[in-house]
Amino acid sequence: MSLFLGICFGSWATMHWLLRSIHDRIVTLGDLDTRTGWARAMLDEIEETTWGVELLESSGDRYVSLPAGTTVRPAFTMDGRPYLKLSRE
Repeated sequence: MSLFLGICFGSWATMHWLLRSIHDRIVTLGDLDTRTGWARAMLDEIEETTWGVELLESSGDRYVSLPAGTTVRPAFTMDGRPYLKLSRE
């Protein structure tokens, strides 16, 4: 009888623990989806307000990437976008 009750109680406790674990993961997934949506909205706003200007650091040198189609004499071009080298002088 005690063996039977032990098995029943152990099974019940395991199922309860698994259900709680699944529920917590579903809640976490929902929170992450909300945060991802918020982050994408923020990224879209940043891209809109910076006119597509980006910063790049390569081999200790800093560059500014201008939007594609900008008419300047860039230090180099990557992915069709001109990059200007920045200096502290």
